[in-house]
Formats: sequence, C-alpha cells, structure tokens
Amino acid sequence: MLANRYVLPKMNIYLKIVLLCVIFSVVNPILISAYLPMTNLPGGDVGMLPMALAIELLIAIPISLLLIYLIRRKYQINEITSLWVYILVVFTILIFAGLNPFNKSESQEYRNLEIAIIVISITLSLFLTFLIRVLNRLAAHNRKHKK
Repeated sequence: MLANRYVLPKMNIYLKIVLLCVIFSVVNPILISAYLPMTNLPGGDVGMLPMALAIELLIAIPISLLLIYLIRRKYQINEITSLWVYILVVFTILIFAGLNPFNKSESQEYRNLEIAIIVISITLSLFLTFLIRVLNRLAAHNRKHKK
C-alpha cells in the first residue's frame, strides 16, 4: 500500500508528459499541413512532409521520456521543463534528419519552409507552456478555495 502512494503521483506526471507530447505531435503536422498550400511548392516535393514530421515527432516521444525519467531521478522537474526537453529532442532529431534553414544550396522557398517549421514548432511550444501555466494556476486557485 505504501508503494502505491509513491508510484501513482510519478505515473501521473508521466501521463501528463505523454499527453503533452502527443498533443504536440498531432497539432504540429496539422499546422504544417495548413501552411504548405501557402508556399506554392510542388506537392510531389513536400506533400509527405507532415507525415514524415509526425513520424519524427512520435519517435521523439520515447527518447524524451527516457531522458526525462533519467533527469527526474536526480532533479525535480515539472511539466513545462519536460515539454522543453521533448522539444529539444525533437529539434535534435529534425537537425539530424536534414532540417537546416541556413543551407545556401537549397532554394529560398525550401529555406522558408524550414524556417516555418521551426517557427510553428516554437509557437506551439510557447502556447502549450502558457496553457500549462494557466491550468496549474487554476488548479492551485481551486485547491486554495476548496479548503
């Protein structure tokens, strides 16, 4: 019984982290898909980009969960820090997959697309960070007035 009391709160934080990662992994390709028609790039070149991005984002989830688990063994980190660890893993994977907006050999349209991927990802990360802060403050406010 004593072990359950300590395991459940840790599991709760990991479920929150997985939920945040899945939300990011679903919403980001949707936003990229909405942006693609504005680029006027050929569909044969960039048509599968949202699917490839989604696969890379889903691959980043277990890697970041392992990293978050290892960090949490030594330091106490919250959901926001865990989200940014996931974002760091995502950007590392994207860079290894070839994301480089500073590559002069590519045309300007493709560099703009890569910059858009970065901007959309950072904007979504900031929005999720803001949402977490608001929800945590609302929960703290409700706990305070419940007593």
